[in-house]
Amino acid sequence: MTGRFSGLFKKAIQFGLVGILGTLTNLLIFFITGDILSFNENLCAVMSFAVAVTQNYLLNAFWTYGDTEQKKSFRQYLHFVGVSLIGLAVNLAVLNTILYLFPDMHWKTIAQAAGIGTAFILNFIGSHFLIFKKGQSGN
Repeated sequence: MTGRFSGLFKKAIQFGLVGILGTLTNLLIFFITGDILSFNENLCAVMSFAVAVTQNYLLNAFWTYGDTEQKKSFRQYLHFVGVSLIGLAVNLAVLNTILYLFPDMHWKTIAQAAGIGTAFILNFIGSHFLIFKKGQSGN
């Protein structure tokens, strides 16, 4: 592998590991609020997103992209959330489509997991090329 490709591959693996942890956090919160407490699934998805996106930003900023000389900032966090909101929109579309097609689905968390999975690629591309790109000051 060339240096640039292997670096991108390493970042994708690290981003994926952070994403797995974020997915577990998201699904746990969604399961408790949606499947156990029976809150509205869209509200559950947004609540679980808010916690997971913050967790993912911190882990990606300081572990996945911690080797860059880039300054971490609240502005950078807001940009990360902005990119992640595209993933949330995809997540909600998939979640609602599955629940519409299968209205008697007992575990809504399964539909939430499918939504998260579809948003992963968009989140990585946006984060790697827009949020944590080399040379960005983060101001």
